[in-house]
Order: sequence, then C-alpha cells, then structure tokens
Amino acid sequence: CVIKFPAMLPAPSQEFSITPDTNMVRTNMESGRTRQRKKNTQRFYSAQVTWQFDDMEFSAFKGFLYYEAQDGASWFEANLFTGESVTVHKMRLVNGQYTASYTTWGGWAVSATVDLERLYLPEPEVYYWLQMPDPLGIKNILEYAVNKILPPLA
Repeated sequence: CVIKFPAMLPAPSQEFSITPDTNMVRTNMESGRTRQRKKNTQRFYSAQVTWQFDDMEFSAFKGFLYYEAQDGASWFEANLFTGESVTVHKMRLVNGQYTASYTTWGGWAVSATVDLERLYLPEPEVYYWLQMPDPLGIKNILEYAVNKILPPLA
C-alpha cells in the first residue's frame, strides 16, 4: 500500500538542498594507493525541504505523519521539485524529525531532512546529447529560425 502525501497540502518549497550519500567503500592498503569501490549499485539521497503551512495545514500535516506515515518513519509519495520539474518522489523523514517555526506572516515554516528512495535522473540519451559537440552550430541555426524567421504563435 503506497502512502500518498495529502493533496490538500502544498508541496515543499523549491528552495532546498540535495545531498548524495556515499555508496563507496575505501580501504587503506598497507602499500600503494587507497582502494575505492562501490558498495551497492543504488545511490541514496537526502534532501533538506521546507513546507509553508497555515494553521489548518500544519494540523493536517501532523495528523498525516502520526496516523498515516507512522510518525514519519514510513515511506510516502509527495511532489518535489528536483531541478528539472516537479515529480512524485518516495520519501520519509529522517528519524521522524521536523522543525516547525511560527513565521511573521502568521503561518508555519516546517523543515525536515528526508530520505529519497531514488533521485530521478535524465535518460542517458539526453545526457549524451548534451555532451555532443556542435561543430555546425545547429543550436544557433534553430534558435535563429525560431526567433527570427518563423511567425510568432498566436
């Protein structure tokens, strides 16, 4: 059963930070360089997020954590902006902890560190396309055609 973040509550603000956890193991050798290798294929991420709630939304948030998400220990799905678009991510509160501060505008700023089950990365084709050289200046030609030659959209 997938737990979903309540639709009536706002998504976290777009000002947040993502920290990749290490998936490497380092071994100091008796002679020579230190050996480093991956300990697993999946890389884990944590994010510092902040929600802006009014009084009723903050009450609903606390109720959601207590009744649905086992005080934040369970994974739940919520919308999160990760630099490209707002997408649904599976997350949980680290140690079930959050910090709530009453703000001057009369609402609540609720901050928490969340574990992300996975961070959605661009498809490999997109990455490799962005790395390709552009010796013919195709990007410039397309930009010129779209902005100078083609009629504007109505």
